[in-house]
Amino acid sequence: MRTQFLETNLPKGAVLAACAFLFSFLVLLPGTTQVARHGDESQYVWSAGYFTGKLLSWDWSRSGTDPVGDPGWAPQSYWALTQPMGTRFVYGLAMAVTGQAPPAHPVTTGGNGQTREADIAPGALAATRTAAVLCAALAFAVLAGRLGWSGFAAVAILLVPDAREDLSRAWAEGPLLLGLALAIAACGTRWFAPACGLAATFKLTALGLWPLVFLAHPLGRSRFARLLGLAPAALTWSLLTPPSWHFGGPLYLGAMLANRATEQAYLSEVYGGPLGAFFPNRYALPLEVFGIIGLAWMTGRLALALRHRRVLVLAAP
Repeated sequence: MRTQFLETNLPKGAVLAACAFLFSFLVLLPGTTQVARHGDESQYVWSAGYFTGKLLSWDWSRSGTDPVGDPGWAPQSYWALTQPMGTRFVYGLAMAVTGQAPPAHPVTTGGNGQTREADIAPGALAATRTAAVLCAALAFAVLAGRLGWSGFAAVAILLVPDAREDLSRAWAEGPLLLGLALAIAACGTRWFAPACGLAATFKLTALGLWPLVFLAHPLGRSRFARLLGLAPAALTWSLLTPPSWHFGGPLYLGAMLANRATEQAYLSEVYGGPLGAFFPNRYALPLEVFGIIGLAWMTGRLALALRHRRVLVLAAP
């Protein structure tokens, strides 16, 4: 499934990738200290430290001592259902490498008895946000290296202030963008389906790529063969999602999607915008990035066609 759209010259691609990485990293890095902390970051950072700690200690126990502060890998727990584990492992490893500690508990109780997300120590926030920026910068580099100038154009999204803030925070957007970029880079190879599975471990938004596996038909063109072609994606996702080991492997995706639908309905009821749906700007970020890439590609094709037509006109007797 190799196409002209995905082909690029390696030396030129390497230069574009390096430029995209340096530019995006330098643009996003100041946000790690300047952007206000979001409550969702507390959840990501605490759960990253907790689950990565269990990973590094080789603790695969299903149950913990407390459903909030020590849930184990229980598949029915809030922490397991709300997000997959890929982004948490990225941030947990970032804290482990830099020697930073996550909050001791996911919530804290104020003087009025109300609970709120725990505060993140400055060092832990800096480590996880820097990891988010590195993921985003690597994503832009991969897109530029794989797609050439069309992929390099994706850095134009950084002209949007909201996009810069979203990619500088310690939540799923930076790792998700990297996962999507790696899947695009693997398009046309046997690694495309596993890359789609990896991307979905960062955020379930990447499930939108999975139908493209049917177009690759790596195992044949029959309906059964195409459906079976999804197996590498599903197995990769399950392998990197320990709660699924206690809930039928890839079947756990159904439970997570059902939980996400319930959460989305609640958030839309409480925080719904003008159209009644909860849809913050960061949800549209992948669509905006790939929209820019598509527009750049079409512009390049149009310019090439016009130049070719001009050559034919000049060459005519």
